[in-house]
Amino acid sequence: MLFAYAAQVPVVSECYLAQEAGGIKAGCRFEDYPQQGEYTLTLYIRRAEGGSETIIAFREEAGTPSGTGEIQLAAADPESGIYRVVVVIRRELSGAFTECGFVSSSYYRVTNTGAGILVEPYEEGQQSGFAEEDASREGEQKEAYGCPHTEGRRIETVSSATPVEDQVTAEICNSCSEVLNYLTVQGSAYKAFLEEAEQTVKNAQQNETVRIWTDRWVSFDESVIRAITERKDVTVQLDYRWKGKQYLLVIPAGETREIMTDENGFCGFRSLDLYFPGEEVS
Repeated sequence: MLFAYAAQVPVVSECYLAQEAGGIKAGCRFEDYPQQGEYTLTLYIRRAEGGSETIIAFREEAGTPSGTGEIQLAAADPESGIYRVVVVIRRELSGAFTECGFVSSSYYRVTNTGAGILVEPYEEGQQSGFAEEDASREGEQKEAYGCPHTEGRRIETVSSATPVEDQVTAEICNSCSEVLNYLTVQGSAYKAFLEEAEQTVKNAQQNETVRIWTDRWVSFDESVIRAITERKDVTVQLDYRWKGKQYLLVIPAGETREIMTDENGFCGFRSLDLYFPGEEVS
């Protein structure tokens, strides 16, 4: 079973990080972000460490009827460190989501005393509050300050692709280890969805019924269609979302009709519905 969902670009503002009982909370305001549009907003809490950043928590917001609202996200019992809030704006194009905007808060220092959480603005050059750590890094910080970033760069994975999230990589200076840029590997989440759908069908037990559910993607590629065609003993139930409504169609075992793909090797779910009429379920 596989689970994996336009117009003016949404406006994001007032990104913040604050303390709350037992943890931290992040948020931002948005405008021009209605439900059932072409765009998605994802809010991230990131912690800076060792020249890179780690995703601590994230949340995707589906928009509001008015297009105006707020995204909020919490993380319990955070480690002490330097944090920031990032919002990534993505747009759906031809069944795949591509990044088209990136909004960041300033950095915050989070201190977890064990008895409570303190969040305060962070300015470069401040001491961390941990004397040994500050002393060991003092020379490194001075050396890195003003680095021209001319000694080459490397790409490291921040988060791997899933059927719902693109892979995120960091471009890092080889000399000072500063993160110079965050890059979203466009289309990698869609690729992960297709690969997982293909394997779901290929690895099904004999005469099994498999379910593929998505509220994000709207098409298969030829590799998934080929797997469905070759496994004639397998029944495929496809749950998908189209223009704000959820649909269910069934490709029965033993089906002999040829499923056609377009010139680019894709078959939209609405085209599949012409072969195997489905029904609206919500």
